[in-house]
Formats: sequence, C-alpha cells, structure tokens
Amino acid sequence: MFNESITVYHYDKKTDMYNKTVLNGWHWQSKITAQKDGKGTFNSIETTIISNAENAQNFGVAYEICINDRIVKGVNSDIKSFKELKDSICVNGIEVNVYGSSLDNIVVTGI
Repeated sequence: MFNESITVYHYDKKTDMYNKTVLNGWHWQSKITAQKDGKGTFNSIETTIISNAENAQNFGVAYEICINDRIVKGVNSDIKSFKELKDSICVNGIEVNVYGSSLDNIVVTGI
C-alpha cells in the first residue's frame, strides 16, 4: 500500500532557496470534485497522501512537511521556483498520528 515516492519542496525565505526532500513509503490518493461558483462549475482535485509507520516516526527529526509546501508524486529534480512544478499539490493540512505503533502515520492533504 505504501509504495509511492514523493518529492517535497519547501521555500526557505532566509536563503531564498527551494529545499527538496525525497521520501519513499507513501500512499497517494486523489479525487476530483465538481464545485460551483458565481461563474459556473469547475473541477477541483483534492489529494490525500498517507505515510507508512517509519516515515511517521521520523517526522520532525529526519524531515518536515509544512503548510504551503509543494509535493510531487515520484522523484523530481531541483527547482528554482514553484512555477516549474506541473503536477504538484499545495499542502493545506497535516495530521500527525504517532503513538509508537505499527499503525503510526502522517496524513497530508492538499489541492
């Protein structure tokens, strides 16, 4: 189930650089929902990414994921701007479920 690699990009304001972290052992799930606004109907893609227990237990020690980071499915190259990313999600939620068991996980959501 946790067979996907992801690439996390974090913008560091202090250095004005984009830091890249590649992580293995994730499950990627996306769904398309139709939404209405004042101009009509449009599709929105909501993505949920779930870690395995090992990644969950290393969160905050070996790596971090923050709100507004960008995540790409698979292994991706270095970037100089978020605009270079074609199929990334913008992180808007992080749920850390670490209790010291084999069921530990991190749930990351984004659009």
